Amino acid sequence: MSVNEFKDLPGFKEEHVEQLAAIGITSVDELKAAVADEEKSKEIIKALTGVGPKTIESWKDAFEGGKTAKAEAATEIVEA
Repeated sequence: MSVNEFKDLPGFKEEHVEQLAAIGITSVDELKAAVADEEKSKEIIKALTGVGPKTIESWKDAFEGGKTAKAEAATEIVEA
């Protein structure tokens, strides 16, 4: 999975765009760098409504080209 827009991230809500802008993150590339940095990740968790460590981990996976949690769940259902 490639992430080209914020909405490509699992669990990303439209309200997060404004919340990210408030902490200086206005692009997908900036968010990618931020979730890879432990201190910035903590700042994101504090600033974004409903975002916690699990969400940050799923975003990291998405940025790295991994499956999202939804995709993994769908795969497990299909394989079962």
